[in-house]
Amino acid sequence: MFRRTGIALGAALAAAALTLGTASATAAAPSGTPTAAPVSAASPFYVHGYYVNLASCEAAGRQGLPVWGPLWWCSFNGNAYELWAH
Repeated sequence: MFRRTGIALGAALAAAALTLGTASATAAAPSGTPTAAPVSAASPFYVHGYYVNLASCEAAGRQGLPVWGPLWWCSFNGNAYELWAH
């Protein structure tokens, strides 16, 4: 009995949270204002390699243009340069 009640209560809370989340997002944008497109699963950036200096990281980024396109960057993490791209 307690298990069924807990499952029902959890489902009701989840539904309420989803409803409130979508209602507040919808109410925040005035009518006629374009909203941002949802982020797809393929959009996050990932580390594609580690390099000892910035020049080698940027060279690898330029060589990978056909693979990940023009959106990439190199960042220093304290030990090495990371090449970030799609």
